[in-house]
Amino acid sequence: DKPERTQTQIILGQKGLAIQDPRTDALQVLNYVFGGGSFQSRLMVELRVKTGWTYTAGSALKLASKPHTWRISYFPKNGDTEISLKKTLNMIQELKQKGITSEEFNFAIQSMTNGAGFNYNTPLKRLENRLLEVIYDLPEGYTRNFAARLKQLTLEQVNQTTREFLRPENMM
Repeated sequence: DKPERTQTQIILGQKGLAIQDPRTDALQVLNYVFGGGSFQSRLMVELRVKTGWTYTAGSALKLASKPHTWRISYFPKNGDTEISLKKTLNMIQELKQKGITSEEFNFAIQSMTNGAGFNYNTPLKRLENRLLEVIYDLPEGYTRNFAARLKQLTLEQVNQTTREFLRPENMM
């Protein structure tokens, strides 16, 4: 019971896309850079490291057979709610306008490629992946081929997809 430690739970997002959408891999790179993958993500650096407004911050691209969501969440103290929300919305607008940098792109591709093997390293994960491929009508080996698909992406593709996908004016 620590009444002086009150916080706001901020969850915002927009309509996502279906897992079969050809832009899915590019948006996973965008998400990794913005808030989905590491302590190097823009959200963590801006909202935690630089300002201390929140202990954690992240984003997630939720995938399903129909368009799902792209979500951002963090939990600032009540006094930092307004300023952190304004900062986040400005970051999204800037991301849409400028895209990600080549350094961010290279870091994301390397990190995501290095971690891709953990998506199929156990029999249970391989079974789950095959079921997802069947359920979502994905090509066989979709998960196993993730790293190879990432290596084919370009910075320009990710940034073009970012400009097309992000809708800061429609964030909920």
